[in-house]
Amino acid sequence: MVFSIYSSLLHKHPIFIQSLSAGALFGLGDVISQVVVEKKIQKNENYDFNRSARFLLYGTFIAGPSVSSWYILINRKFASLSPVKALLAKVSLDQLIFAPSFIAVFFTYNSLCEGRTLSETKEKLSLAFPSALINNYKIWPG
Repeated sequence: MVFSIYSSLLHKHPIFIQSLSAGALFGLGDVISQVVVEKKIQKNENYDFNRSARFLLYGTFIAGPSVSSWYILINRKFASLSPVKALLAKVSLDQLIFAPSFIAVFFTYNSLCEGRTLSETKEKLSLAFPSALINNYKIWPG
């Protein structure tokens, strides 16, 4: 029942529903990171609610709409190609155009939300971006 309601809403309002879903997943992902991976509670460290809020907001208002719109666009663009050609074209564009810009936006957003200046953000981006993009290419299209 819940899945059919979600599916119906997703069909009627794809970008909105995917944005809400992305926000929930980004927020939940950070909760899991802090509690399970970093073990902040177990180590009696303060849980960073602001960080979780940043991730939730990023997922809802940046990642969700941009990823949804991107995939709608490339699915339409390559609908007339054979499945193999469409797959190769989509993955190529995704990795050469979308991934680098998405990673840059992610680092910039987080840096500015953490209170860094534009100069500090630029420096952090120049240091972190190359390895993040290389690691992205190690995983996708894995």
